[in-house]
Amino acid sequence: MVKASELRIGNKVTYKDQVDEVLSIHDSGSVFLSRGLYVRTRNIYPVPLTRDLLLEYGFIESYEGIFQHGRLTEVFNTLKEFFFRYDGKIIASCKYLHELQNIYFSLYREEIKVYVSAVLTKFKKMPV
Repeated sequence: MVKASELRIGNKVTYKDQVDEVLSIHDSGSVFLSRGLYVRTRNIYPVPLTRDLLLEYGFIESYEGIFQHGRLTEVFNTLKEFFFRYDGKIIASCKYLHELQNIYFSLYREEIKVYVSAVLTKFKKMPV
């Protein structure tokens, strides 16, 4: 389950085993998703962040388990959590795609872009 307070418009979440984009967030505890549905936040789940998703969002694996993005200096994976180093300091950690989207937006005031969509397409078919 994802809390409404963790979400922003544009975040990717999972509903009924498919990845959807949040189009609006309502005080009633529901969100409007890209497939045209209003859904209670208790029924949506986060998309686990993986190596493949980092690559899809433009990260480059410079060393095994260490990723770089044009703006983020380093991202590394430890114990199923990704840590973000910016300007030599660890600034955040996350386990889910919507958290990555929010960290990137907080730093740069723009959305992180998807470069290849094969991973999310595969994920749509995976059970949650």
